[in-house]
Amino acid sequence: MKNYESFYGLRHSRVGKIKSIFSLFALLFCFAIFQVKAETPLDIAQPQGKITGTVTIAEGEPIIGATVLIKGTSTGTVTNVDGKYELDLPVNNATILFSFIGMISQEVAVGNQTEINITLEEDTYGIEEVIAIGYGTVKKANVTNAVAKINSDAIENRPLTTLSEAFSGQIAGVYAQQASGLPGKDFEIKIRGTNTITSGTGPLYVVDGMPVSDMTDFNMNDVASVEVLKDASAAAIYGARGAGGIVLITTKSGKPGDTKIDFEAYTGVQAVSNKIELMDADQWMEYTEWNKKEKYRRDGKGDPFADPSITFDVMGSKYWTRKFWYGDDRDAIMSNTDWQDEGLQPATKNNFQITLTKGVESGSFLVSGNYLDQEGLFKGTSFKRYNFRSNARYDINKRIEVGMNLSASHSLADGYNNGEGKESPYMRLIVADPTVPVDGNTRSHEYGLLTGDPNPIIQSQVITDDTKTTRTLGDRKSVV
Repeated sequence: MKNYESFYGLRHSRVGKIKSIFSLFALLFCFAIFQVKAETPLDIAQPQGKITGTVTIAEGEPIIGATVLIKGTSTGTVTNVDGKYELDLPVNNATILFSFIGMISQEVAVGNQTEINITLEEDTYGIEEVIAIGYGTVKKANVTNAVAKINSDAIENRPLTTLSEAFSGQIAGVYAQQASGLPGKDFEIKIRGTNTITSGTGPLYVVDGMPVSDMTDFNMNDVASVEVLKDASAAAIYGARGAGGIVLITTKSGKPGDTKIDFEAYTGVQAVSNKIELMDADQWMEYTEWNKKEKYRRDGKGDPFADPSITFDVMGSKYWTRKFWYGDDRDAIMSNTDWQDEGLQPATKNNFQITLTKGVESGSFLVSGNYLDQEGLFKGTSFKRYNFRSNARYDINKRIEVGMNLSASHSLADGYNNGEGKESPYMRLIVADPTVPVDGNTRSHEYGLLTGDPNPIIQSQVITDDTKTTRTLGDRKSVV
């Protein structure tokens, strides 16, 4: 009996300890649950209010399906058939973003407002953009021809000399390459490849409806937009002249408002970054003398390489590259001329533009003037251009509108005809003999003509090669 009671007491003691431990764990678990529940509401943002309103266009009509979004979140809604919306604000100081396809998005800070009504404006660079084609203008959304457009934003603030430079890297499928280093020269433009034998491969330029052959004398600051008609259907109105594509240029015009005067100026410097590596005087003499000795050896007259006694005096003048190399005046004449350093120069470029616009009650006008002065990298070449443009528009009444456009340009290009080709001063500059002095090889020099090729520096200075171009374009219109 005692043994039984002893066993029972021991069992009862262990059970009590287990119950105590279990009770302690249960208490800790309940405490943890209580803490989680107490902290949870602090982590969840509760609605701070409600905002309502209407989204319309400028004419007052509602926009159906406009997006109303809290900026920085994914919380938002869309407007109903009446253009109305209702949105819960999860945070204070929220900013709402209103957007719709073809419209300019707007952001509004809510603050203490409970109702926000928004009027969205059309995006002028969206689907309603107007594109000029051969027969008139249409909206961009309705264009079926292959048309590409360059806006004035891609032209302004760029130091361009001619319009063709603006095509480089701006339009897919249009080939633009600088085919000449002379100042004022047009880029080579190919829109549809080679499609004609007689009309050339370049495009036809049409300025405000008037066809012109090139853009050399055109002022870039007068451009409002440029449309490129790529396919045959868009260019059909211009016939065979449009086989290489059409470039339609729309110039700037006056706008309603107060009188406005704009003045722009820029200057820059161009320089040759990498010159062609050529032989100096010693290298040139070594090469040419080796060539003459090899010719003498092949003629079977001896081996100057093996026999030092066979000098150029022994070989005779037939094997002389330059006679003055072996004459008594050799030391006085011989030079080490770097013809590229002598013939090339840092070229400055200056451009000045002034524009006057004025808007009146029933019309507007614009007057602009431009002066461009660009030096060439090769001494003796330059390009100067003067431009004047004016246009005016006036509404006689609600049905009749009259207008006029007038432009005049004058350019002076120096060194154009002798600037390129195998007989040009620049080509002669590259192949000129470095042993000839920079002022030598002329009939008036004390040593006369030293080689058969003219001095490229003197050639560019004494040859008069000026190309003057004057162009005037004008038209008048009346619209009923």
